[in-house]
Order: sequence, then C-alpha cells, then structure tokens
Amino acid sequence: MIYLKSVLVICVIMPLAVFSVFGQQGSECANPIPAVSGPNVFSGTQNNDLWYTYTATQTGKITLSSCQATTDDTHVKVYPGSLCSPLNLKAESDGHCDDQSKVAFLATEGYDYLIVWTNKTTSNAFNWTLTEEEWLQGEICNNPIQATASASNECNHSSGTDQWFVYNAPGNGTLTLSSCGFTDLNTLVKVYNGCAGTLEAINDDDCNSQSEVSFDCTAGAEYRIVWDNVDASASYNWSLMFDGVPTNVAFQQKESVKVSPNPTNGLLNLTFTTDKDVAVTLSDMAGTLLKTFIVNEVNRTIDISEFPDGIYILYINIGKDKKVIKVVKR
Repeated sequence: MIYLKSVLVICVIMPLAVFSVFGQQGSECANPIPAVSGPNVFSGTQNNDLWYTYTATQTGKITLSSCQATTDDTHVKVYPGSLCSPLNLKAESDGHCDDQSKVAFLATEGYDYLIVWTNKTTSNAFNWTLTEEEWLQGEICNNPIQATASASNECNHSSGTDQWFVYNAPGNGTLTLSSCGFTDLNTLVKVYNGCAGTLEAINDDDCNSQSEVSFDCTAGAEYRIVWDNVDASASYNWSLMFDGVPTNVAFQQKESVKVSPNPTNGLLNLTFTTDKDVAVTLSDMAGTLLKTFIVNEVNRTIDISEFPDGIYILYINIGKDKKVIKVVKR
C-alpha cells in the first residue's frame, strides 16, 4: 500500500513541473495572453515572440502601436482567428515611427485575432496600445480620397493604414502615377478597377525606393488607387497625369513573357525573351504572398495546384521591367 501511494504522488507532481517550465503564457501562439483595449505590456525577452489574443467588440479599425512608448526596436504581426495560422498574416509593422511599430487592420465584431510582439533590441518591457475606432476617409477602399490630375495629391500613413484614392478617367488613354522626386520614403502603389475589381497596375521601387506606373485607362472607368503603408509615418505628395494616347502596356507584357495555359488546372508554363535572372512572385487577389521563384532560363514550369480555384496575380521583375499578369486556376 505504501509503495502504491508513492507512485501516485509522483504521477501527479511531474506534469505540474513540466507545465510550469514550458507552459508560460504568451510564449507560444497556442497559449496567448488576453489583450485589452488600451495599454498592454510586453514583458518578453529579446528576439522572442510574445503572443496575445483579442476579440473585436465592433466591426471597424483596430490599431496597434508602440510609438512613443519605447526607444527599442519593436515588431508586430496580426493573424486572424484563435488558432495558430502563420500562413494567414493579416497585418504587420516593423519600423513605422523610427524603430517602433504601428499598424491598423479591418476587424469584425466577435472575431478573434492573434497578435505577436517582438522586442528586437533588448529584453526591456514596453507598453503597447490597442484601440478600436471608425475608419477615416482614405483609410479603406470604399471611402477613398478624390485624386486629381496634378502633383498635389497627398498621402499620409500616420495612422498606420494604407491610403486609398479614386479617379475617373476622362477618356481613353494613359494614366501615370508617381512618387518619384516627391519623397525619399519607400513607397508602393497599386491600381484596381473598382473596390472589388481586378488589379490593373502595380509598382514598387521604380526610382530608388519610390514608385511610378503607367497603364491604359478607359473613358469613364473608376480606378481605386492605393499607396501601401510601407512603414512610413510621414506624409508625401504624388502625381497623377492623364494622357490621351494609350501605351499598349498589355501588348508589351505579352511580348516579354508568355504564361500558358491560362486558365490552368495547376501547371503554368512561363516563356521569357531573356535568359537572365527573373524574379517571379505569386499572390492572391488580397495581396497575400504565396510563392516566390527565381527563374534563370527561357522556359520554366511552376505548379500552383496546391491552391484553391480562383484568380491569382503573377508579379514578374525582368530587370527594371515589371509585369503584372492575372492567372485563373480552375
């Protein structure tokens, strides 16, 4: 009887000891710390993630920020849901205000979000804030700022969001958007045909870290222009120019790279007019990065059969020449 009692005591104690060492709350995404609206505290160690969870109390904007709360280098990521899902990154910031982070994302009332903070500099604790509020004009696609054919369009990422604009083409021709010569900040621009429309054009780093893109436009078409929040808290101007002469960009894209079959059931054959290194990136229509390839041959086959049926975007960089090709998987 005494021997059996001793064994029973050991069986109870051992799991408690293991839990106290390896189950520290926040050290892994499966055991996050509940976050609150307002100030929260990061108390992790240098370069180790600390996980939090938050349930949105309203549908709207959630902003996360460590700006003015520390001088350390911080990094924040947001994932949807309460389960660990590292492939479904919803928002991220690293260096928005100097070395600190600030990002806003669309939240839905009652939904859970996983938030992970990192202190990249030291093991010092720091405060970070979570706020729920309404979207301001220009922060989301369905409430854009009116763009003008001028060099006085202003983009401001101080709230940690992308900046959306709308422009109606006055005729058939070419639209050129540019931040070149207006700022030394890193910029990225995308153009959509309406909020739920297709991606018409994209550019990143055309002139140093700034962006410039030209594309054929259709008279009366409504274009939604978004300048991505590339961790820049300062504002900058950008220009929009309309020219009544089409550029035939689509024809030029087909000549420099051919993608077939399109639609595809999974295999895509890429044929280039160069044998130099070509960077190819695949993303979904929401802009989520799915795959990246470096192609150094004239012909290359890539496999996207692992992804569900739908529309995808191939971004192809051939030197300074940047192509955007829509791919349909069935």
